Amino acid sequence: MNSIQLAEINAIFTGVYVILTLIIAVVAIRSIRMASKQSRDAILVSENQSKEAIATIREQIAASEQQAREALYNQHKPIVVPTSPLYTRQDGLEMRNAGSSIALNTWGVLTVVSTNTLYRFDSTLFLIPEKVQDISLGDISNSLDFLFPERQFHGYSLYPPPDTGRIGTDRRLMLTYNDIFGHIYLGVYDYSGFGWRLVETMKRIEQRLDEYLEEKRSHLSEPTDDQ
Repeated sequence: MNSIQLAEINAIFTGVYVILTLIIAVVAIRSIRMASKQSRDAILVSENQSKEAIATIREQIAASEQQAREALYNQHKPIVVPTSPLYTRQDGLEMRNAGSSIALNTWGVLTVVSTNTLYRFDSTLFLIPEKVQDISLGDISNSLDFLFPERQFHGYSLYPPPDTGRIGTDRRLMLTYNDIFGHIYLGVYDYSGFGWRLVETMKRIEQRLDEYLEEKRSHLSEPTDDQ
């Protein structure tokens, strides 16, 4: 075998070697890219899982804080209840705060079906726990159409349901008040021959009755376009 043939063989082997080297390099690069992508995907999944875990923890913390706040609110919740019907000697009520904390800005309206009369509290009251309070009432029947055109407040009728059971259901008391945290509570009571009955559990609302009536009166005093 002469030198020319050896040179040709050497060139062939060199070419094969170069090609194999390039193939190996391409495969290695692809492997690196795939590994890099898998790593990025794994990191992304991990980040998403971490975000979800953090979000879940935050939700749990928020729920726990809300539960703690509600427990605190309930510990200091005033519960204003009527203790007598209209006095026979004058227009008035007796009420007491059966809750564990003071009731602020207590105010309400009383409807008497038999006389078609609407009364209001003469003033807002500050009620301390377990002390019976006399409530003076004023007749506002003449303002009924303007103050309560739909005969209801916050979805509750001013009137008790028809006395189909013949138990003497004749009066409905609606009252609102604040607790020390600024929450507003609405209470609705019906009076019958069996005494006062809470129509529904005390609920929080956004506006007190006295604020509602004051708003209605302010609209009445606003000048019209013709003035």
